[in-house]
Amino acid sequence: MWRERFCRPGRGTIPMIVAGMLALVVMGCSESGGSQAAVSEFVAQHPTRSDVLRLTTDAMEAIGLKTEVVARTPLHIPLQVSGRVTYDENRFAHASAPIAGRVQSFRAHIGDRVKRGEPLAFIESPEIGRAQSDYLRAAAELSVAERAFERAKALSEKKGVSRGEVQRLEGEALRARAAAQEAQNHLAILGFTGEAVARLRETGAAETAMPLVSPLSGVVVRHEAFTGAGVEPTQMLYLVADLSVVWVEADVPERDLARVQPGQRAEIRVQAYPDRVFAGRVETLGRALDEKTRTLMVRVVVPNRDEALKPGMLAQVGLLTGAGEDAITVPADAVQRDGERALVFVEQEPGVFAVREVTVGRKAGNRIEIRLGVEPGEKVVTTGSFRLKSDMKKTEMEAG
Repeated sequence: MWRERFCRPGRGTIPMIVAGMLALVVMGCSESGGSQAAVSEFVAQHPTRSDVLRLTTDAMEAIGLKTEVVARTPLHIPLQVSGRVTYDENRFAHASAPIAGRVQSFRAHIGDRVKRGEPLAFIESPEIGRAQSDYLRAAAELSVAERAFERAKALSEKKGVSRGEVQRLEGEALRARAAAQEAQNHLAILGFTGEAVARLRETGAAETAMPLVSPLSGVVVRHEAFTGAGVEPTQMLYLVADLSVVWVEADVPERDLARVQPGQRAEIRVQAYPDRVFAGRVETLGRALDEKTRTLMVRVVVPNRDEALKPGMLAQVGLLTGAGEDAITVPADAVQRDGERALVFVEQEPGVFAVREVTVGRKAGNRIEIRLGVEPGEKVVTTGSFRLKSDMKKTEMEAG
């Protein structure tokens, strides 16, 4: 084993350590853009124990070495349950045609990113022409009624028109305004924007098809609109979802329900990203158990800004229940494996590191419990520990 070889004098071990660390510094300098000056400044001081390494400040910077003070912290052992990724129901919507017709053309495809109000497809229907004609007629009648009322009101001031006639014309103008508003509302239901209605009123030219617009900003996840296909008002043509936030529905066994409550943190893992942990929080608990599985659905809200989580994925959910148990923990990256042994690099003084065998315990998130081998207040290498261990293994092989 490498520890035995490094502890035996007289086998040329120290020169091999020096050679290995020089190689490490050269590699680190190359990756970080440093110069070979760091190599010439590297000082290999031969310690009395060959499992103790000394590095200069430049050498540590070259490999990006970082340390952390060992401390007792609450160790939250999560309640592990299974779950599945679903849409946030507040962030997805169906797009359907409000009338029967035919798809004239479509613009959006599955995976396209769309904005609220953006046309997804265009629908042809006789009702579209009728609705535009109704609006143009109502707008014309409103214009005539309002002019007649204004003229009568002006004449009434000169006693040219009776007061009753003015009131009658005012009533006709109000009815015409209500009819025009109703016709405009019908166009809005059909998907006509305010700009489209204003253009219709100005030009009098009716559109041959209505736009089917996206109800929200997001990604097209389903698409059933094809050119020439007939459509009905109840038919779903598009499904648009905002995936920046998703839900994970976890199945919690009946025996563990007392440990779960809204607001608790949760750690989500999926098979597609085995080394990644997604953070979420418990939002709601279901109201009834599944009688077959004896589990309760617990909804976890998970930010998903890069949209890595996809609805339908199976997930492993760790619910962080309780206040946590006090324990000595270090980042998981600080612990390196050498066969069946767990090792850490302990900083004895600035630039001086000793290899220490430790006994590890439970793991929670990116923290791991150390039951034996280090004490609170000591410093262990976190970032860079793998590089140190790899170089020492290389040295062992070359010496062997």
